[in-house]
Amino acid sequence: MDGDGRGEPPPQKAAHYCVDDRIQYIREFLASKGVDFDRCCTFDTDGDCWLAGTLPPWNKILSAVCLELIELRPAALCLRSNDLFYPNGNSSVEALDYGAYLFTWLPKQHACVQWICLNEGISFRKPVFALNMALPSSARVRHLTLEKRYSNSFSELDLCDGMAAFTTLETFQFLKLDITSRDLAHSIAALLRENGRQLVKVRFERNDLSQPSAAVILKALLKCHVLSELSFDYNHLKKHNIETLAEVVRSLRNVKKLTLDFSISERGLFGPIAKALESNTSLEELSLKGCRIQFELLFEALHTNTTLRLLDLKFCKMTFNEVMHLARALTLNKGMRTVLLSHCRMEDEGILLLANAMAINDTLEKLDLFDIFPSTQVIMAFCRSLKNNRTLRSVGFGGTIGSDQERMELSHQMSQHECRGRIALRWKDADQLTPLTIALKADAPSLHELDLGNIDDIPCALLCSLFDVLASNTVVRALRITALHYDCRLGEALRNALISNRSIKRLQLKFDINSSEDPFIGDVCKALLVNTTVAQLSLFSCEIGLTPSKWFAKMLRQNRTLTSIELHLLYLRGRQLQMISRGIAENISVTSFVMTCLRSNRASLRIREAIGRNVGLLNRAAKFVMRTNLTKSSAQAFETLRVAPSFVSQLSEVTEKSEQEAVAAIEAADRYIRSHYLYLTGVVKFSVECHPSARTQADALNDYCWQAIAQFLKVSDVRDE
Repeated sequence: MDGDGRGEPPPQKAAHYCVDDRIQYIREFLASKGVDFDRCCTFDTDGDCWLAGTLPPWNKILSAVCLELIELRPAALCLRSNDLFYPNGNSSVEALDYGAYLFTWLPKQHACVQWICLNEGISFRKPVFALNMALPSSARVRHLTLEKRYSNSFSELDLCDGMAAFTTLETFQFLKLDITSRDLAHSIAALLRENGRQLVKVRFERNDLSQPSAAVILKALLKCHVLSELSFDYNHLKKHNIETLAEVVRSLRNVKKLTLDFSISERGLFGPIAKALESNTSLEELSLKGCRIQFELLFEALHTNTTLRLLDLKFCKMTFNEVMHLARALTLNKGMRTVLLSHCRMEDEGILLLANAMAINDTLEKLDLFDIFPSTQVIMAFCRSLKNNRTLRSVGFGGTIGSDQERMELSHQMSQHECRGRIALRWKDADQLTPLTIALKADAPSLHELDLGNIDDIPCALLCSLFDVLASNTVVRALRITALHYDCRLGEALRNALISNRSIKRLQLKFDINSSEDPFIGDVCKALLVNTTVAQLSLFSCEIGLTPSKWFAKMLRQNRTLTSIELHLLYLRGRQLQMISRGIAENISVTSFVMTCLRSNRASLRIREAIGRNVGLLNRAAKFVMRTNLTKSSAQAFETLRVAPSFVSQLSEVTEKSEQEAVAAIEAADRYIRSHYLYLTGVVKFSVECHPSARTQADALNDYCWQAIAQFLKVSDVRDE
């Protein structure tokens, strides 16, 4: 009997019992699918959690709510939205409940889940209760990203309630989500103040902020004393908030990167920020894309600022007078390394001033004027300036305009003072391609990036000659090509160049061939079966046919150098996707795979599982190299990836060490395996003891002897019981 004398519990208790029963049912069902709720998190600062090695069953459940769990860094997991396209948009109610429950349970129970990134069009179908429950239970999360995509959105009330729980955030990104209410602005400000002791990165973008809401948030940023990166993009700022932002620049001594893209318009006030820049000693990167400010004040501040290294002014409209101030600033500034001015619509007179300034400047390394088409006279002025300037390594233009006689003179000028490699043009003309081929043959030290643009209008013979020279070039690191028509001679020349070249690491190819059976893709894949240097591949095409798909899949199975692949297609048929997914399932080196039009099906999930497996393999190898996890499984991961040509660069990125330090760490890990082989493999648990004998026994062997023996063995030679 219940307290009121009746046989039924009151409604509140009945509801409570119903929820408990439902949760129990969900847990029992998920346990039958390989999800372990009973095993506690084993994460700590020096180790990692068992969860990182058992992700596939969890991700199968999470996929119903467009989420996945991935190990972004060694021992640190990220719960993030995936970018799969769901054509039907209908998962069963049961599947949604299971996925939503894991979303709320994982951050609360596992400290190893340090990232929550809901930034790929989260489409729960029932997001409100899940988000409302998940955020408050994620107090230990260190990195939070919330981004709106398409028509999906988050409830402001849920965000206000959820964000109050965070106390250990190191990064916070709030992107394309409207902050229209006073309560939400104050909740975000409270989050910034609460986490101010450890927040190092804060980013806001397209938030439809009112000026009072922006003021509340900017004032809270003053409490973020260790902040090193701040972005406030596409959020219109007026006088009062610009003054507050200037106070942030002036007060916070650790800010190294500030981004205000498209946030100041109509010749907005910039004096306070410019004044703060004069005395700032920490800021290294400043981005003001699309801003319409008082540029004279900014450029005057550069006269004395010595710490700023990169200035991004893309899409900024500047008058001749403002360009004149920039040219003067570049003659006086002693710290700037990169200035980006593409899409700025400058006239020849202004660009000529910049060219003359380069004759005096001795610190700038890169000046980007892409998508600007000056006359040949202007480019020749840069050639003359480079005669005395030995620090400027790259000046980029969209192209040039001039008569045939002027082009011939320009070609002569470009052949001097390494201008061919230091001045980047889109090589559309035969008269420019021949000198470029000569520079490639001479290994011009400044030709790090080669953008050939659209090669359809260039004679095939000249291109074949260039590719023949490229085969032996040791300087070019990046190659970009666009082609609308296929020529078998050109395809063969490109294939042979990629087979022989040992310097190109980044390859971008845009093919718009009027056929799905694009032979160019097949040629590239055949080359990458052999190539051991290309680590990043970007392919753009309308679609990919069966034959190219077969070559692509074969390349994925055999290549051990590629680590990042982007495949941008307008159409992708199911059979081709199946081939590609089976190929990447046998790959161990690719840790980033981006494909457009990727639908949610068995093949796409196979791709995601393969990438997750490869990321986990790399992280286990990194843990072994860094001596944070000296188990047999981590040693096997290291041994598997040790022979991959890209392992050094991957390890350098994961551990945030230089490549020289990574090489030294890998060699030390090799020695550790040889010295501790029997212990790592489990053959010996404590020590080796032999019966007395007149002969030398195993227990008498020193470390040098064991290393000599172990060099012929692999960790995988000893099988687990």
